[in-house]
Amino acid sequence: MPANISAMLSYAFRPFFLLGATFAILMALLWVMALHAPMGLPPEMLYWHGHEMLVGFGMAAVAGFLLTAISRWTGRSPLQGSELLLLVGAWLLGRFAMGFAFAYPAWVAAVADIVFPLLLVYFVGREIVRG
Repeated sequence: MPANISAMLSYAFRPFFLLGATFAILMALLWVMALHAPMGLPPEMLYWHGHEMLVGFGMAAVAGFLLTAISRWTGRSPLQGSELLLLVGAWLLGRFAMGFAFAYPAWVAAVADIVFPLLLVYFVGREIVRG
């Protein structure tokens, strides 16, 4: 793995704070464009926006904080490498699934979006139990 990727995946706050902040900025810009759309705002957009700010941005911040803090609290090495990459990939999968949910049945987006919180609970629980 290249050094810059290894450094990014050495602590959970690095990818999740970076992706979460970037995501929040992009979603805020998209939200402003949607509010000023000439045809008005579709009602589904309100639910999507709320969901993405809570699950997309909020969960990224929670994951970055928790996984970094738990390693400090327990004295164990932090979640890193391929496991952290798996978690980041699950977060990205959920964001893409929700962004393109109009293209396939809603249950597909729901299943893709629930993978990240379930993996996060698993990794947090595992680290607490092992610590």
